[in-house]
Amino acid sequence: MHTRTHKSLTLAIVATLLAAGGGYATAASAAPAVPSNRTASMLQEIPDPELATMRGRFIIGSNTVAYFGVTMASSWVTSSGQTLTGAAVLGMHFGAGSTPVITFTPTMNIVQGAAIPAASPGGVVRSVDGSGLASVNGLLQGIQVAGDGNRAVNVTSLRISQGADTGSAAAAAPASAPGTMQMTSGDARVAIAFNPDDGVEMTLGIVGQGLVSQWIRNSGVGQLVQLTADGQSVSNQLQLNLVLGSAAASSQALHAASAALLQARAVGAGG
Repeated sequence: MHTRTHKSLTLAIVATLLAAGGGYATAASAAPAVPSNRTASMLQEIPDPELATMRGRFIIGSNTVAYFGVTMASSWVTSSGQTLTGAAVLGMHFGAGSTPVITFTPTMNIVQGAAIPAASPGGVVRSVDGSGLASVNGLLQGIQVAGDGNRAVNVTSLRISQGADTGSAAAAAPASAPGTMQMTSGDARVAIAFNPDDGVEMTLGIVGQGLVSQWIRNSGVGQLVQLTADGQSVSNQLQLNLVLGSAAASSQALHAASAALLQARAVGAGG
């Protein structure tokens, strides 16, 4: 793992989200280098020729990131009372060292309800098709329903602050090795896939009733609900936390830029 890899992932995802929300974005690693005649600690407007080749509107200092965190939580309650829950907290702590400290905490739970047939009433086969969403990059939120009396909510939020990393990276357990953790009970399954160089994906599924998923990876952030049954209640919650280092907070111009970023922190909500 290299610091540049994780900073690129962090800044690229945040820039994509802010661009999708109509706000300002920090320059990603693919942006042109800052000319030597610009002061690195000041806020500078980018000329149109440069702006055409990058995402975002401004360059903020040296894009110093102290902490980048992702909190995912999904819950699914079926008409029979069966409950599936999954949560994951991913943190990237950028200290003085060359390698960031990565922490990762997954939790999963399944509570069985009354057994119901997997087949649809009347022998009608219900289905949804999300294959066209596979090519979408950036921010994706989707709800596909083939049933009645369902409730589904996708919420993504972005919180940007300045100062030191308030997370206790030293006390937290380091991230586990890449892989997939899962829990199954009958036809129900909760799975969380983690790769430090790519991101996290969480999936809740019940055979014959649908699939609920969330992810954050190099291509962007997504929340998808696909239901093929009646009376389901689903919630997807995803929060991104970005803490800019104290070095980036020293300029009055940077405070103004931060205020602009904070105006775009509510990325989207749907239901």
